[in-house]
Amino acid sequence: MIFTPTKAVGVCQLALPALYWRLNHWTYLRLPDNFSRAEQSLSLWWEDAGVSSIAQPTSKKPTKTTTPAKPRVRQNASVSVPNKDRLAMAQKQAASAKTLEELTAAIAGFDAGALSDGASRAVIARGNPNADIMLIGEAPGRDEDRIGKPFVGRSGQFLDKMFAAIGLGEDELYISNGVFWRPKGNRTPTPEETAMCLPFVQRHIALIAPNLLITIGGSASKTMLATETGITRLRGKWSEYTIKNADGSDSETVIPLLPMYHPAFVLRKPATKRQCWQDLQGLQERLQQL
Repeated sequence: MIFTPTKAVGVCQLALPALYWRLNHWTYLRLPDNFSRAEQSLSLWWEDAGVSSIAQPTSKKPTKTTTPAKPRVRQNASVSVPNKDRLAMAQKQAASAKTLEELTAAIAGFDAGALSDGASRAVIARGNPNADIMLIGEAPGRDEDRIGKPFVGRSGQFLDKMFAAIGLGEDELYISNGVFWRPKGNRTPTPEETAMCLPFVQRHIALIAPNLLITIGGSASKTMLATETGITRLRGKWSEYTIKNADGSDSETVIPLLPMYHPAFVLRKPATKRQCWQDLQGLQERLQQL
């Protein structure tokens, strides 16, 4: 069944009175320029999740393009380098990066031991570096390792649909990960591997300087919030993230952070789609405050 804007109003009257109110007050809600693109994704989301909505204004920042890291040229595996030394190297190289280009080069050339030896390249980011919203996921999978961009497999396509349902496309998002290399066999990154990548992630966030930070999944959420609380308790609750200085110390800049379910988890458990939609609505409301 295809939802048209007229049918959507009728559904909103029954399911979401608040959204119906907004639809009848156009001075409060402005349709984005890319509404036609979002409308198609909205219909798919409505059909899957059984709810209704309308697109919100998109990011005001200009668009830039990002280039995937080139396939890594393998050297002899440096298994003799202890993890603590690699962490110190990561801290030093991240601190020395003054621009996004310098940081990208540092990550692409970093020796992460068995982690990078088992991957074809570092998978760093896609989207608009000037976007208001930055997403941090867990780690690349097989498709991401092959293509060189994060969230491009089945779960990544669903992630795009999720955000397109509120009028946000790749031009309005900057998408990265908490670990930049695909763990062999798509296993979960170890705490040591996550800690080794964290200085690069913190520097990445500082250089992008987003207005909002979204953590995708339990691993990224726990890492960025420095907590052991699970994603089912974290999701949908706004917290704060303190931007780090180059030396890793706290700056005076604090930005809102919203943990959300990983799209792969939502695909495995369709019952969580409604919670995911609620989180997207919360993001919509926060965007209006920017």
